[in-house]
Amino acid sequence: MENISTKKKGFQSGFFLIIGAVILGLGFLALRQFGIWEKIYSSVSGNTESTVAASTNGSEKGNDNAPTASLQAVNTVDNSSKVGIQALPEPTNGKIRSISMVGPSGVFNAIVKTDGKGFKLLKKAFTPKLINEQFVSNEDIKAILEKYIKDSWNNNVTSNSDIQIVIASSAVNNPKIQALIPELKKTYVVTTTTSETEGAAAFKVAVAPQYQNTAFVMDVTPTIIRFTYGSGSGTKTIVAKTGSKYYQNNQTDEQALAEIRSVISQIPKSSQQLCIVLWAAAEKDIREGENRYSGIPTYNGEEKSTHTGLKLINEVKNLTNANVVIDYESMWFMAY
Repeated sequence: MENISTKKKGFQSGFFLIIGAVILGLGFLALRQFGIWEKIYSSVSGNTESTVAASTNGSEKGNDNAPTASLQAVNTVDNSSKVGIQALPEPTNGKIRSISMVGPSGVFNAIVKTDGKGFKLLKKAFTPKLINEQFVSNEDIKAILEKYIKDSWNNNVTSNSDIQIVIASSAVNNPKIQALIPELKKTYVVTTTTSETEGAAAFKVAVAPQYQNTAFVMDVTPTIIRFTYGSGSGTKTIVAKTGSKYYQNNQTDEQALAEIRSVISQIPKSSQQLCIVLWAAAEKDIREGENRYSGIPTYNGEEKSTHTGLKLINEVKNLTNANVVIDYESMWFMAY
């Protein structure tokens, strides 16, 4: 009787183990089917790619880390009056365009409605890929762009002019990007830029007409900072050879601040009443909810480049006593 009882218990244990394994297997398949497993895995492993700026190691092999960032609808709260400015008027009867920008820290995409004078950001995404650090392959970039364009238009593009791929001046000299541009031009409309044209574009998308002669734009990037102000019927851009990651070039705080002081001294006093800061890479760290604008925030996080970038912005405030406003919904490439 004891042998029979032991066998029966063994059979029952084996049976329940098999049933448990089947349930676990079906559960895993269900999680994969609905994309939940990847989210769980990403959150546990730290292998995430968000639609805002973040650091990543990427891949030199190409396509090992498939692009996952998707276009997200923008639900912006216009709090411009609370920071003492007015935004550009929204476009009337505008055209919807998809603009992708390949920069040193990754690939940005914006779906923009524009009539050439006003710009309304409808959707945006950012796939963080450290291009200048060589942590991304050309196949990665092409896959990201293809995904963005598919998400933008659902394979229903009526005109190539509705799609623009912009190569930032800070990435255009990268040998990998130089090799990629001819390949992209076989399929897409591709534009390369200079710091001057980027500055003019930033001024166009961020500065309302009433501030054309009293404001300047501070466009912060990891490697440089562009300062642009109105000059006659156009604009003038001065480039500070320091960026939010100036420490990577072995610059000290004082050297970086001295560069900022040199540039500010070249901006006419009449244009120093309002400073609009564009700084997409810091959005995840310092933006408050869905507010489009903020003053200079206090940051207590761990991201070093955010601390150093704020140090440079505060120096501008001290030098000019301007109303310094950070604009989270204007990006220079929206003007293309």
